[in-house]
Amino acid sequence: MARLSREFVKLETRLLNDPRFFEMTERGKLVYILLLALARSFDNKITRRLPTLKALLRVKWSEDDISLVIKEIREHFPNFKSNKYFYYFTGYEERLLGKKLNSPISKNNYCVDEDEDEDEDKDIDKDKEKTKFSFIPPKEEIKNLINKLSESKAVR
Repeated sequence: MARLSREFVKLETRLLNDPRFFEMTERGKLVYILLLALARSFDNKITRRLPTLKALLRVKWSEDDISLVIKEIREHFPNFKSNKYFYYFTGYEERLLGKKLNSPISKNNYCVDEDEDEDEDKDIDKDKEKTKFSFIPPKEEIKNLINKLSESKAVR
């Protein structure tokens, strides 16, 4: 059965012992983990519009509270940055199964299908069978080569 894309995000267990994480408020901890999930869902482009962010976080806090929590996260985690339009995590590609986005796995689905390896092995075996004797040229090419060689010897 095919997996949904953007189903998982890698959350390191070292976060449990990270003093930056434990120095934050409970709201900050919650929002940090929710932002990781949102980054996974939106290709690491989390909107900066507070009403939209509030709806995405599904919290009943004021927009001022959310902006304070975001400020707190940015102070504790320097890899959480922003540009004119988005918040984003630097180095986020490593959270996606430890691979860069340019990996051969499709950008739409980062999960490898379990049966894919078996299918690749079968395809490789078929390719080997096809190319097993591909180094021997067809009979017509052999005759043409012999004729060219005999003509070149006759010219000398």
